[in-house]
Amino acid sequence: MSVDEHFDWVTARLHCSEARFFADLKKAVMNDVDIRTRSLGKDSVDQFSVDQNEDGSFTVHHVKIGSPTYHRAVTFAQNGNEIKSYGDDRKDIFSGTLTLNDEQKCRLRVKNSNGEDKELASWQLRKMALDKVLFGL
Repeated sequence: MSVDEHFDWVTARLHCSEARFFADLKKAVMNDVDIRTRSLGKDSVDQFSVDQNEDGSFTVHHVKIGSPTYHRAVTFAQNGNEIKSYGDDRKDIFSGTLTLNDEQKCRLRVKNSNGEDKELASWQLRKMALDKVLFGL
């Protein structure tokens, strides 16, 4: 990779803000839920929704019509410089802070299961958080 000595990293980092990243993440999650909903047959018992919470977080819900005990949910939240997602059990699915990486991309830096930092794109975060909710995996 060649290094651009004239790259305006300050402006790029300003655009890599928590508020912007979180807003873009929410739009992408809503699109994911819309795509999944449209993929269901007309007789499907599965229903998905996205609710805005009073604290600024948002939650994706999956319920099955006719099954009062089936409910899965994932919440996405921003608290200061931390962006995270957690499930019904309130355990973090991911938690991280933003960085501008060496490829000039805005990424969320999270710790993997080995405690090592890993930089993830929006789609990777959404897959981590939503796979079980959208696909029952």
